[in-house]
Amino acid sequence: MRSLLLLITLALIIISCSKDNDAGSLRETGNKWIEKTQRLDTIDFDPPYPGTVDGNKVFYLRSAMETMPGATQLMFSSIYAYSFEGAYINLRGMHSSSLSYNKYEFKWTAGHRSFIVNNFYNRQSLPAKLEFIPLK
Repeated sequence: MRSLLLLITLALIIISCSKDNDAGSLRETGNKWIEKTQRLDTIDFDPPYPGTVDGNKVFYLRSAMETMPGATQLMFSSIYAYSFEGAYINLRGMHSSSLSYNKYEFKWTAGHRSFIVNNFYNRQSLPAKLEFIPLK
């Protein structure tokens, strides 16, 4: 019986350590990320007013628009509750009337230097898959 309990505990530890798409990786690599193509949208996983929704953490998405070459202006800011499920991130926009979470593909690049996620906020000028890099 004791060997079975030890085996189950060891299996749970191995399974929990093998998760690659998790919030811990985001915090270890950096809290603020910028969309790589246009560099107008940022995600902040360490918002100034952190909290939880349905037990899930939140991040801030800030989108800007270019008003003239080299000058940008904040267009909108949104708060999303999120959780990870395998190769997906579950998102719920807090400014939406919907209470459901939507599932989007989420993938780290080699060495956790960036992550790729489906275009969940539907900026028309961006591709279907977005790459975010650490904001420095």
